[in-house]
Amino acid sequence: MGGDRAFVAVVEVFEACYKEIFPKHSIEKSPSEGARILAEAHDCAAPFPEVERVVSEIGRSRRTCIISDTDEVMIREQGIEPGGP
Repeated sequence: MGGDRAFVAVVEVFEACYKEIFPKHSIEKSPSEGARILAEAHDCAAPFPEVERVVSEIGRSRRTCIISDTDEVMIREQGIEPGGP
């Protein structure tokens, strides 16, 4: 799937899964199209209601690092250029 790369985009993971699953279940859709649809739906998912409160509370007393399954492909689809400080 990712070869020698350390990073694999989420949409590539979805597509690899669909390449295996679709034929097993006689789904006549494109794995890449299915992956794109799932990635778009993932982008639209709202955070759990308690996220803002919990992150705020933790941030007051602990150094915090937010880990996300969002990747550069998903960020660019939102019209944002990824990058860090």
